[in-house]
Amino acid sequence: MFFRLKHLYSPKNQPLMAGYEASPVKTFCGKMLTMNGMLRILMLLGMAAMGAELKAQALYVGSGENFYISSNTQLYIASGETQIASGGTLTVNGTYSTKGDFTNSGSIASSAGVIEFLGTSQNVSAGGASLKTVTIGSTASVTLTSALNIPGGTGSGTLTVSSGGTLNANGYLTLKSDASGTGRIGEGSASGNYLTGNVVVERYIPARRAFRILSPSVTTTSSIYANWQENGATNSGLGTHITGSSSGSNGFDATSSGNPSLFTHNNSTLTWTAVANTNATTLTAGSPLRLLVRGDRTVDLTKSAPTPTVTVLRATGTVGQGDITVSNLNQTADAFSIVGNPYPSSVNMASVLAAATNVNSNYYYVWDPNMNTRGAYVTVSLSTGSNSVGSAANEYLQAGQACFVKTVSAGSASLTFKESYKGSSNTNTFKTLPPLSSLNLRLYQSDSLAKGKMPVDAVLLAMDPGYNMSIDQSDALKAANQDENFAIETDGKLFSVQCLSIPADSQVLDINIQRYRDTKYTFKADFSGDLGMDVFLFDQFKKQYHAIKANDITLISMDVVAADTNSTAKNRFQLVFRTANSNGVENRDKVATVVSPNPIRSNDWMVQGLRVSMAGTLLLESSNYKVVNQLGRVVSAGNIQAGGRIRIQENLAAGLYFVQIQGVHLTTIPVLVVE
Repeated sequence: MFFRLKHLYSPKNQPLMAGYEASPVKTFCGKMLTMNGMLRILMLLGMAAMGAELKAQALYVGSGENFYISSNTQLYIASGETQIASGGTLTVNGTYSTKGDFTNSGSIASSAGVIEFLGTSQNVSAGGASLKTVTIGSTASVTLTSALNIPGGTGSGTLTVSSGGTLNANGYLTLKSDASGTGRIGEGSASGNYLTGNVVVERYIPARRAFRILSPSVTTTSSIYANWQENGATNSGLGTHITGSSSGSNGFDATSSGNPSLFTHNNSTLTWTAVANTNATTLTAGSPLRLLVRGDRTVDLTKSAPTPTVTVLRATGTVGQGDITVSNLNQTADAFSIVGNPYPSSVNMASVLAAATNVNSNYYYVWDPNMNTRGAYVTVSLSTGSNSVGSAANEYLQAGQACFVKTVSAGSASLTFKESYKGSSNTNTFKTLPPLSSLNLRLYQSDSLAKGKMPVDAVLLAMDPGYNMSIDQSDALKAANQDENFAIETDGKLFSVQCLSIPADSQVLDINIQRYRDTKYTFKADFSGDLGMDVFLFDQFKKQYHAIKANDITLISMDVVAADTNSTAKNRFQLVFRTANSNGVENRDKVATVVSPNPIRSNDWMVQGLRVSMAGTLLLESSNYKVVNQLGRVVSAGNIQAGGRIRIQENLAAGLYFVQIQGVHLTTIPVLVVE
């Protein structure tokens, strides 16, 4: 269905509309009214079903009028001006396209529609409107002459400058940010230069006193003080204090200690350095900064623990745009480097790292201020777009956020942020099949778990025949936290994620936990898949084995005695894997195999043979036994008669051993501790 609406309105506000033409015409469900002697279309209803396209030379919406464009309907203004008078409303649920100048003195409701500016040398006076979806055409050259907001919120707004088009923001464009979302700029030309003039970019920060690792989305000519510190103004919900001086010199907010709260990072030396001043230092798009955010500028700095508040950090400058290469990465094997998102849009890091040079493409690391007490690093697995700690971090690096990446081997390393990597266009590109089995082990302060809070840290163990047992780029090195640091230790290195082949019988993995700050903790183990083995968490301090249930959640409590170095030892815990019983015997009741004494302190000990109850009948089985150390070497072996016991006199070195006892219907592997 095609409608051509002739002159709706002339630039001189003369009623030029003579009527409308329709070819073919079945039904016109619009409402055409005469107001002040002028014909104006106020409602275009029912067009959605017909997929209508309407054309006109100009549009005027008077006071008290509501011009409505329904979904699946497009209104195209060919050349003339669009004016929305004070008290008038333009409601766009479909698409509104215009080549002429655009002036809004009323209101625009477009949360469900698209507004396109397609003109050459087109002036747009949005009048402070919030427009959710705005497109600048590929041949358009548009200049803003009054405020235009791209809203945040759920399903936040997007401004897109099509390749070949240009927008002069002229200081009038603001990307809004709130608790539910942040306005963004969509994919533009890879060569950049499609958006000129200053833009105001907001970043909402929740109420939590914690460091944030930020990346400005704009390059400013004015100072950090003029931007994130709001020029010293104290307005609720805006800006933050930045400290570094007891007197308030150099643009800093004065505190009694003068401790700094803003830092830059040097990838070559892997060090953080306090910023020297905020009244002369500017912001650069994509240059990371570590900032302690206490809240907005109403927070009382004279108090030792003031209540944090929500705030919005605002910065005004030219946006990061075009494909941007980052080459200042550390050139040492396995070294971490920080990189910042230069765009006012989320970026798919799976795409960025897949095309990077000498950078691990499997993982990246973000600082989540919601973790633990002061925040913690989260390892994001880019094959799944997920993490092991329950953080909201995924494969998308958010606008205003920086992250760490890891160099693979010695030599130059680089990556490129590309316009085509913006947004969610590559959501499923890098997804892979999950491993055969996985063990997600999270560490909580016990009271935090009871209150439903985040864990202090976590590790993930992925097990699949497709992996190998050696360390490679599928394993994620651990980024050290300020507080509790929880990792898997292999060959002297700490890992937040390890991908292994199916563990061997009696294999042990060392757990490394440092910086306990509490006395009561709980492990939450989520073991999924079909490993075909039993898994235990072994507490070397208490000599206790805790079975981890398969395809279930297991909670294991632990106490920490600060004065006892064995209790706080970083290697207190181990993961132990033992071959599961798989002979298919049902309804059996294993009489506990006796290894006594246990732990042993001499070379004289005893093993009881297997007893199996089947259908009420007790079977005494002849058994074979072997004693295996943690390296998998058999140090003793022999036979046990049915129902009998055997005395073993072996001089074993102190450590952990597995006593595999195998009968006809059952195999069991008790653990022996030699002190």
